[in-house]
Amino acid sequence: MKKKKTLGTIGGILLAKNKILNNFFVSNCDVIINADYLDLLDFHKKKSNDITLVASTKEYIIPYGNCKIDKKGNLTKIIEKPKYDFLINSGLYVFNKRVMKLIPPNKYFDFTHLVEIAKKNKYKIGVYPIYEDSWIDVGQWSEYKKSFERF
Repeated sequence: MKKKKTLGTIGGILLAKNKILNNFFVSNCDVIINADYLDLLDFHKKKSNDITLVASTKEYIIPYGNCKIDKKGNLTKIIEKPKYDFLINSGLYVFNKRVMKLIPPNKYFDFTHLVEIAKKNKYKIGVYPIYEDSWIDVGQWSEYKKSFERF
């Protein structure tokens, strides 16, 4: 029996190439996202994006004082419980069909590879922001159990 080749997070999309007519959604299998998918598709079209990445706001608070030092190791200041805000990749995307020509056949190919090549080829990549509580990554058992309470 021949072992099936691992194609990465995006490489397997080519297996559906003949079924895709235009714009299409791709989602990681371990995420649940509560979003208005029609609004997302409309956003993708209005912005004329080739790729639209759905990104969640994420706030991290370090529960300690963050010490800043100079080159000699002397304390310059302490930032108490600093807060950092990020937009993180949720694992949901909208692609224009022309993106498929960037994906090499029968090779391991992740989303990060696709973004690199798309940017080099001047494809338009947009970000559709959602709130942190609009999605959950159920790839870890503890998060999977929380999803029952949340949804």
